[in-house]
Amino acid sequence: MDKARTVADFPSRREVAAASLGVLIVPRHVLGGSGYKAPSDTLRIAAVGVGGMGRRYIAGCAEERIVLLCDVDPSFAAPVLRKYSGARVCTDWRQMLDKEERTLTRSS
Repeated sequence: MDKARTVADFPSRREVAAASLGVLIVPRHVLGGSGYKAPSDTLRIAAVGVGGMGRRYIAGCAEERIVLLCDVDPSFAAPVLRKYSGARVCTDWRQMLDKEERTLTRSS
């Protein structure tokens, strides 16, 4: 016959917590794979003046998320605007900042 189990036969809450702690603490690269970048680690970039030197600066941020591009001469900045076609485009940085400020204050 099987022996009746008593409370002493079961692990304590501390033992269960200690055993599960190893499961909870896992390095990020294990969960996301090699080269994984969490969305919270990705910057959202808005750039002003992307036709000249700004083109090179934006290229240095290519791993980030380019969300807004602003240049007074869209024809000169066309290669950059085509490359980041998902970004919103504007020609006046003052209007861009006003619009973004209104967006941020509404979402806060």
